[in-house]
Amino acid sequence: MTAQPALLLGFTIPDVIAQEVFAADPLPAAQTHNFAWSLVRAIRAAHDTVFLLSAVPVQNYPLVPRKWFGGRQFVENGTDGRMLAFANLIILKHLTRFFSCLVALPQLRRWRVQTVYIHGVHSPFLLFGVLLRLLGYRVIPILTDPPGVILPTDGTFAAMLKRIDAAIIRALIRPSTAVVALAPELVRPYAAKLPTLVLPGILNGHWLDRVRGFAPAADNRKTGGRPIVLYAGGLAAAYGADRLIDAALLLPDVDFVFYGKGDQVARLENSTAANVLYKGFADASTLADAMRGASILINPRPSGTDFAVQSFPSKLIEYLATGRPVLTTRIQSIPADIADHFAYIDDETPAGIAEAVRKTLAREPGGANAAANVETLYGEKAVGRRLAALVRPMPAVER
Repeated sequence: MTAQPALLLGFTIPDVIAQEVFAADPLPAAQTHNFAWSLVRAIRAAHDTVFLLSAVPVQNYPLVPRKWFGGRQFVENGTDGRMLAFANLIILKHLTRFFSCLVALPQLRRWRVQTVYIHGVHSPFLLFGVLLRLLGYRVIPILTDPPGVILPTDGTFAAMLKRIDAAIIRALIRPSTAVVALAPELVRPYAAKLPTLVLPGILNGHWLDRVRGFAPAADNRKTGGRPIVLYAGGLAAAYGADRLIDAALLLPDVDFVFYGKGDQVARLENSTAANVLYKGFADASTLADAMRGASILINPRPSGTDFAVQSFPSKLIEYLATGRPVLTTRIQSIPADIADHFAYIDDETPAGIAEAVRKTLAREPGGANAAANVETLYGEKAVGRRLAALVRPMPAVER
């Protein structure tokens, strides 16, 4: 641990605000929220103190029917933070978030921050990071996804702006002190010459507390029950949810349970298949209880897209922590040290997914070693030690 205070600039907001916003958002940033708080605890394990400068992670108006988010101070989980004010309107969102960062500069000086971590590839924050480097701060972006990811809810104009934004972000990352990336392919195009820490994610400590007491996975068929395949996440065709629904129709003796929001929700709600069950958008406690009875936890994300190569689904770490069998496509970003803990979908067609489910159900349930290994490698304290090792050789900040 280093005694130097650190700042996390990103999307770490109080839970009560997150719940309110996510209820109104058609694609809520639930994983962003969970990762943000895991990151706080990891940074706290690396530094004596961590402060927060945060914006609400929300889609633009009118997808979320709110045009303005105000700024204020907050304390959450023993951590002092400041909410950034911004207009939730296309283009104005970026401008007002950057302006709010400038207004917060005196706060950074009062906090005596020396190292600034930036969560994600949000250009207003990265531009502020360039300014902070000029002022002598150490700046470390956390590259979670490739820039300019087009969401199913983005219109033509928004998609065009994201492509322009992605081109700008490459230049904004280069002046950084170091980077943390959740996939190796994020480093090569954006930060190849910088000190780098690559890890697939952080195992959320609160999630670990919920699932640590799970009994070994049971085979429901031995007790007369039906096998359960569970998916939790973005219910969008871009994430393979459409193919998973099609696969479910090929396996009427297996129940497929879906949690989340996205462009496939209407199809799930209108499905007449008795084995296709849509449970809505659920909190972590509800998901943990549901996973307790699952036979397989599945990730159907198509492996051939640029997005899949340059990102890692954080749900896979959470899945492994339950000790349940985890079935996934062969996305390139799966690290070697946990690769053997997964069962794989080699044919990503609906028929191929169905066949992979059959094969996984035929195996003896396991997973205890996977749960222990993922905690050792990617628990919050373990990641904190790796962050401290990244920062320790850097020169002291003098301003």
